Amino acid sequence: MKSNSTVYPYSPFRFLKRAKPTSTFLPPKAISPTQIKRILICRHLPKVAFHGRSIEEKILSIFLDPQVRFGPRKYVLDYKDEWLQQLSHFVKQGKPIKFTLLGFPFKIPVSLKTNRTLPDLGELLALQQLSFLMCLVKKVYKLGGVVYVFTEGPFASFADVSKKEAKAYYNRLVTLNRQFGFNHEIKLIDLGSLEKFVPNTKLELRERYKKLSSLYKAKNADFMTKYKSAFPSVFRIVNTRKLSIHELRQIYSDGQTKISGQAKRLKDALIVHANKAILHYFAYLKMRDDFRLVERSQPGALKLTVSPKPHRLGILPIDSKIKILYTHGVPVYKADKKTFDIQYLFDLERAGKTYQPVYLNGDKEDKPFYYSESGKQSDKLGRNN
Repeated sequence: MKSNSTVYPYSPFRFLKRAKPTSTFLPPKAISPTQIKRILICRHLPKVAFHGRSIEEKILSIFLDPQVRFGPRKYVLDYKDEWLQQLSHFVKQGKPIKFTLLGFPFKIPVSLKTNRTLPDLGELLALQQLSFLMCLVKKVYKLGGVVYVFTEGPFASFADVSKKEAKAYYNRLVTLNRQFGFNHEIKLIDLGSLEKFVPNTKLELRERYKKLSSLYKAKNADFMTKYKSAFPSVFRIVNTRKLSIHELRQIYSDGQTKISGQAKRLKDALIVHANKAILHYFAYLKMRDDFRLVERSQPGALKLTVSPKPHRLGILPIDSKIKILYTHGVPVYKADKKTFDIQYLFDLERAGKTYQPVYLNGDKEDKPFYYSESGKQSDKLGRNN
């Protein structure tokens, strides 16, 4: 998948032409957190070949490995001196290396993608990937590293998601991070808490929104390039839960299905909504960067991203085979192969395969925590400890 410097790239739906579900779903099972941990063990620490003489060079080589890197190598190599200097800042002081990452906003409010509002196995896979990354750093540098993840709850209003829902998502993510033992090297911080560094957040956002709106109306070339790169993803992020599956199939069809007049009107309204969402999103990012919110919170930290760009180290959210972001779909565990995937719920229901919904004991949401693609195998997983 080709990376996008503005947002995580959009993956098309596979089965929008299929109006009716074709998959078979076995009776659901419930498993314990301990059993989830056993499943996560199926994933192994990437076997990365470290290159370079110094500790700093060896650490940087991790981010060139295709099992870790997302995006072009040039964003690592072109800024090599910058990265080595930042790494040296921590190594010389004998301190764990700090990294920052923005992500984990909320479950995307599109019923074709997921029916959950709280984190599930997808988020655990993403947290585990960050944990793997810090384990690789520790193989080179005994003091290891820490990733400070700034969760993007403030973006909820742009997608028409309530603050209550975004907060519940964050709280549950904190609990899962601690419960599964990732909290030692992964620290979760609500991005909204950094607004304390901004004297008047609403005013600053309003001013930036107006400036960006002017650039959009003027069709400024540089801005429109950035806008167009974000639109396909954001258009499929804003809240459409009130719309029917039939309407959404047409709205997201990309020419795969015929679209009715009613669906065309709904799509036009959604385009307007997405336009405003993009401008608000860009305005917030501009304020974040202008006031150096992340840098002031964690000075000197190396910046990680799943939207690779200059001065950022691009990393895979989970692995190179998984194309859909964990907040955009439902997790699937293929028990016979011991592999994982993220799929759109709509596609899962129309894949013509057999799945077993698996619930997590103690989950705060009465929805599957993941789907097992092997019913025979999942019967064993369903026995409680």
